[in-house]
Amino acid sequence: MNEAVFLYSTAPDETTARRIASALVEARLAACANLFPGMVSIYR
Repeated sequence: MNEAVFLYSTAPDETTARRIASALVEARLAACANLFPGMVSIYR
């Protein structure tokens, strides 16, 4: 794939958001995940 795709999603709490973000990055389905409102980035 030669184009960037941005996906925004909501989660009920920060713990769930971190779990989802980490799973996506670990599975290499996402290069990076950003968690708001503190702008925490999770990447490999």
